[in-house]
Amino acid sequence: VTVSAAVTARYVRVTATKLYCAGASCNFRLVELGVYGANPATVYSAITQLQADTTPPTRIVKTIAPVQQTDPAPGERVYDFGQNVTGWVTISGAEPAGTTVNIEKGELLDSSGQVTTSNISFSASDPQRQTDHYTFSGNGTESYAPHFNYSGFRDAELTGLPADATVTVAAQETHTDVATTGQFSTSSSLLNTIQGAVAQTQLNDLQSIPVDCPTREKHGWLGDAADSDNEAMSNYDMQSLYSQWLGDVATSLNPDGSIPSVAPANGNQSSWFTDPAWGSAYPQIIWDSYTQYGSTQPIEANYSHVKAWVAYLTAISDSDHIVVNSPGSWGDDWQATVSTPHDYFQTGFYYLDASLLAKMAAVLGNTADAAHYGALATEIAAGFTQRYFDASTGVYGTGTQLSYAMPLAAGIVPAGDVAATVTRLVADIAAHGDHVTTGFVGTTFV
Repeated sequence: VTVSAAVTARYVRVTATKLYCAGASCNFRLVELGVYGANPATVYSAITQLQADTTPPTRIVKTIAPVQQTDPAPGERVYDFGQNVTGWVTISGAEPAGTTVNIEKGELLDSSGQVTTSNISFSASDPQRQTDHYTFSGNGTESYAPHFNYSGFRDAELTGLPADATVTVAAQETHTDVATTGQFSTSSSLLNTIQGAVAQTQLNDLQSIPVDCPTREKHGWLGDAADSDNEAMSNYDMQSLYSQWLGDVATSLNPDGSIPSVAPANGNQSSWFTDPAWGSAYPQIIWDSYTQYGSTQPIEANYSHVKAWVAYLTAISDSDHIVVNSPGSWGDDWQATVSTPHDYFQTGFYYLDASLLAKMAAVLGNTADAAHYGALATEIAAGFTQRYFDASTGVYGTGTQLSYAMPLAAGIVPAGDVAATVTRLVADIAAHGDHVTTGFVGTTFV
């Protein structure tokens, strides 16, 4: 939609025409966009292409009754729903007109048994998060549920109600309703509990796009999606959701081929600078979707954009194919307890992306591109080894777990050095009490 720069406005009116409805699902075609102010303007045919949303609906999948109620202080009621979920809290009751109930939702309780959102706040000065307010009209029994927000929570704290108020409270779990396609169970209750937590966490983070968390940012961070895509596809049917979200990534791309770290960027690409480790999620999920489901559609739809991405990585690398001019990095392995320089793993992702592009070209029957990008990947691997591997000591990079795990997983460790490199990785894990020291970038490689 193009609106003259001279237009000023206090509000925007959108007029829509309702199309066919199936049950509770309706589609709308935008036919008028009106800007009203000192210099008004109205434009028509604001949608240039209407496409069906083929992803599963995001909807209420379960209503959960509280398993426990406590009263940590006068005027406070805390309801425990027994499970961390994404959604909202509903309340039903008949209260005097003007009575305002405050509903604060959180994942944790503080030492006094009250709901706290300190774990999802950026700082102590943050405004109160995940809190709804409802004022009763006094006209008999009323029910409230929010329409324009969702939260991540296990507990809800209600304040503002009279001491003798009788209300019904429930949690409504809400997420994109993907089908369960895989299951995992063992004789170990610990492993089963971990699997259950992983599966529930994945559902909590499916809100029409894969989000980083349902509590705070609620953004489509590429790094988070890359870390979980194999797990997600092992548990759920992610084919249509990933296809739709890959389209969001494509429409968020910068003109130079670089990929913002969040998609959809909604025209705010400059706020989400490009980090090759995060951008690598794009070709990775395309390829993983192909290998999981067998459809070439993701490759066909995104191939030209992946080529532009690899060309961008080439442009920000030196003559040895080392990434040296990245716009930034989300830390030196975000959330790692032992850091690894970002140029190291960004170059590793450059290699992985060139390799995936060569494979995609082969799938499409483009032999010239397959040969070209295969040769490029070989050159990147050679440059990586020359820059970061000390053959005299056997040390990769700075000797961190990520430093050893990434070239091993990528298959670029010289054949004669593989066993020694594995030994060094295992020794470092043992030296840290059999724990990983890696973060977002390195853990999947370990």
